[in-house]
Amino acid sequence: MYVDIMRYALVSDIHANLQAWNAVLLDIRSMGADQIICLGDIVGYGPNPGEVLQSVHSNVDHIILGNHDAVACGKMDSSEFYDEAQKIISWTATQLNSKAKDFLRSLPLTLAGASFRCAHGDFADPGAFNYIITPEEALPSWRAVPDQILFVGHTHEPAIHVLGESGTPHMIRPQDFVIETGKRYIVNTGSVGQPRDKDARASYCIYDTISNLVMWHRIPFDIDAFRAALHEAGISEAPSYFLRHDPRRGMPPIREIVSFAPAVSKDKAVRNTVEVQQLNTLKSRFRKWKILASAVLLAIAAVASFSGYSLWKFKNRGLFIFDPALTSINSTIYTSGTNMLLMPSVPAPARNGIPGWNIRLGDKTKQSIEFSAYENDGLVFTLSSSSRDDEINLISPVILAEPRRKMCFQALFKKSPSFSGNIAATVSVTRKISGKDELTRQFATKAPSQIRQGNWIMAKQTFDLPANTVSLRLDICGTFTGTVLIKDITLENKD
Repeated sequence: MYVDIMRYALVSDIHANLQAWNAVLLDIRSMGADQIICLGDIVGYGPNPGEVLQSVHSNVDHIILGNHDAVACGKMDSSEFYDEAQKIISWTATQLNSKAKDFLRSLPLTLAGASFRCAHGDFADPGAFNYIITPEEALPSWRAVPDQILFVGHTHEPAIHVLGESGTPHMIRPQDFVIETGKRYIVNTGSVGQPRDKDARASYCIYDTISNLVMWHRIPFDIDAFRAALHEAGISEAPSYFLRHDPRRGMPPIREIVSFAPAVSKDKAVRNTVEVQQLNTLKSRFRKWKILASAVLLAIAAVASFSGYSLWKFKNRGLFIFDPALTSINSTIYTSGTNMLLMPSVPAPARNGIPGWNIRLGDKTKQSIEFSAYENDGLVFTLSSSSRDDEINLISPVILAEPRRKMCFQALFKKSPSFSGNIAATVSVTRKISGKDELTRQFATKAPSQIRQGNWIMAKQTFDLPANTVSLRLDICGTFTGTVLIKDITLENKD
């Protein structure tokens, strides 16, 4: 029996948006996905069908036919499209050569993996490209195929449909989740190039078959360049709904908009000035200015003295507490599934340091980290902060590691009701490049998102170490006000 051990990136509805596709492809490569699957609609709506199709053909492992692709290659008519979409798909067909159309004609309607299945629309009638929007519309697909998890696109809105033991389907908002026994799922990955959920960022999913984890990614891209490409191609902005949700829209400039470019022609140069000033006319002015300058210098000295003290106080508000006994850890001696990180066995009060960990406080007067008992949860890390302007960090020892190994970290978080801000588990990686060590900060980052028993929330991420990796470290970092409890921090080999 074939066992699928893979990390898949699933993308859909790129719609000839080259800027969005390039941004997503870069993110996928940085995430170390083993294979990329496209759920259809490579073309349509956007201004760069040829360029996008060429890149998808070169970089994507498996591709499904979408309804816009089918119309562009002549396998389907556009009668179901509204007027603007018909105009754009007709233009799109003129931008593709015969090889492109032959390639689109060869694409299948569905894909079947060892543990999942993919389609553009639904599975009851894939060639009809029906939408799955409501929970009731998901039922025919579950009846049509037996797989536990199904991936679709087409609606341009990310969603998760769940079918449990009750037999009543329901829909939940997009969130990272672990596939549970006894439940079936239909995951709509959203759209790369034409998002329609009032979020202008591209959307796609990672499916890790090892950990049975589905993870969501939202990626910003160059909206201005996309809009300019639309205008150059003579394509209407109307179908690109996401342009109306540009996050910068309605934000006034912080300062007056001025040009900082130098003059490029005579009429742009400075005007109404004296070209030559005789020295003898400056003598009387110089005496007056000398007296004034002395007064100004005294004032500046006083201000500088006060500012220097304030700056010294500002710079010295941070605090770094390190464990002098901390040494690097060799990951190669740990078997798969064994935690490499030390969990202290006794409480460690704030400011005393925590064995096996380093601590960095952005403001020692407003932040603290301690290791102590909490109700029935045993010993936990407690991170407290009353300043969102400063970062707080709990840092693991350096982990010596081999390149291209698969690893996984996770931690459980519990936030206080007053918590406001951000906190995440991150991994930084050091690589040997041209004989020098180069640090990539936050190579893998995961904020807590998976609800667990007792109001704990899990952050979990599986990742592949890049080539030339020398070492890595785990960092719990945040900028927030309130208190966060953290326990069960692990870092494991998955090979």
